[in-house]
Amino acid sequence: MNEKEMLTPEKIILEYNKNCVLPIDIFSIVKNMGYNIIFYENDISIFGEYNSKELTMKINKRKSLREQKFICAHMFAHMINDKNNGIETKDTFGNNKLHNEIVANKIASELLMPTLYINIMIEKKNITNPQELSKIFDVSYNAMIYRLQKLGYF
Repeated sequence: MNEKEMLTPEKIILEYNKNCVLPIDIFSIVKNMGYNIIFYENDISIFGEYNSKELTMKINKRKSLREQKFICAHMFAHMINDKNNGIETKDTFGNNKLHNEIVANKIASELLMPTLYINIMIEKKNITNPQELSKIFDVSYNAMIYRLQKLGYF
């Protein structure tokens, strides 16, 4: 991928998930793009840390696997969008009052639940149950409901 091209979730998925495998393996995608992921133990209120210059993120392994995947996608979104450093805590992560957090959540949900794949599941495979979709994409039920709402299915 040309460095000057703007990275979008769609381009990333098309480039790094060419076989259309579900659920999306965000850890492999991030690693294959040259980023480092370190799993470490920290206070449960700390989700993770990221350093855009060093292309490194740390993810609190005390979180569930689904949370770790979303944390990875969320911090990766910060790294490609904000290009800064930060610590994600329960107070900052997903704070819908902070513009950069709103954008990071949007990008993370698009990476883990790509529009094209959701449309295929619903329109071609007739899988419309959010619980079943959340299992296919290996995301929380609430994350799937939120994504389906954003896509206009509810």
